[in-house]
Amino acid sequence: MENAYLLATIFVALFGVLGAFDGVYFHLIKYRLYLYPESRLEHQIHTIRALVFIPMAYLFFVENVGGLLLHLALAVFVIDLILELFDILVEKDARRLLWGHFPS
Repeated sequence: MENAYLLATIFVALFGVLGAFDGVYFHLIKYRLYLYPESRLEHQIHTIRALVFIPMAYLFFVENVGGLLLHLALAVFVIDLILELFDILVEKDARRLLWGHFPS
């Protein structure tokens, strides 16, 4: 069980690093998505997900909570999942008008 917890922690850390790279490099630096009205909602969703990730990772992997706090952690996870699904639905439309118009 200890190995599974360690593996899960490593994957969450890698997910956090990958998400931070995507958010900072692609969204903020390369494509500057926040400048385009068509992609502002997607950018806002990513910002909210970054903020939701912090308590979720803390509650599951730092404190490894149980009881009422576990229910809070699960609620935060469900919120993140809903935001992710919403992001998937919004992303295609958010970038449709932008392809070919990004600064290089």
